[in-house]
Amino acid sequence: MYQARVRPVLLGAAAVVLLVAGCTSEKQPIGPIGLPAADQQTADAVEQTVRTLFDAVGPAYVSYDDSKLRSVSTDQCSLCGLWGQTAKTLGEKKVVVALADVEMAVRGVSDVRADGSRAEAQAVVNTANINDPQAARTDAKYKVRLVHGDSGWRVDAVQPLVG
Repeated sequence: MYQARVRPVLLGAAAVVLLVAGCTSEKQPIGPIGLPAADQQTADAVEQTVRTLFDAVGPAYVSYDDSKLRSVSTDQCSLCGLWGQTAKTLGEKKVVVALADVEMAVRGVSDVRADGSRAEAQAVVNTANINDPQAARTDAKYKVRLVHGDSGWRVDAVQPLVG
């Protein structure tokens, strides 16, 4: 098995960009959907789902298993699918990844809005710089859209926010 720290050469430029959240493949920006502020119980459930999603990215890259990502997202979430595909590609290429180089830590979830079937929130996520693992970690903001179904809340779209 080939052991190496993750480098852009090993993953390809697209995977690197996706890992550090500089890009999304969502076809259009996630615009406002005019939802009211969520009640506390809904806000807590949405926050837990958002945290679970981002917490699952690093371990998926390390284990090459995207099942946790798939369990909290829908097939409509392009960025979630690309994170899962990156995990599979790392496994196929037998690239060993250090969790500290790829983990994402949610600092906070805010502005949770929801109705009975849809929700959206903003998340601040701390990430490592995959291009320079020695560099300081940085925070990135995301807009997350969720849908509610029989199994609870699932992420339907993720969009990095600029600024």
